[in-house]
Amino acid sequence: MTNIQAKSFGAIFGGSDIIGKSETGSGKTLAFLLPLLMSLKIKKENKIKENKIKENKIKENKVKEILKSAAAATRGTDPFPARPQLVVLAPTRTRA
Repeated sequence: MTNIQAKSFGAIFGGSDIIGKSETGSGKTLAFLLPLLMSLKIKKENKIKENKIKENKIKENKVKEILKSAAAATRGTDPFPARPQLVVLAPTRTRA
């Protein structure tokens, strides 16, 4: 890390405006670009996390609604009926 980069990174990450002066080839462009690109990446990652949290809450609410509906539909009925409620048949081939 060059001198200009070391001095500018903290200020830029802190949200301050800076004016930097240094020799050609000393890394001035990276001194302001890297913190800005890193900030954009962090913002994008935070937005993705927020969206996942929202999606999980929506899914959680849907599951709660389904469970409430199922509970309401089975009230007053035997949860374990004496006769089968569903039969699944799957074709198979027997080999000799």
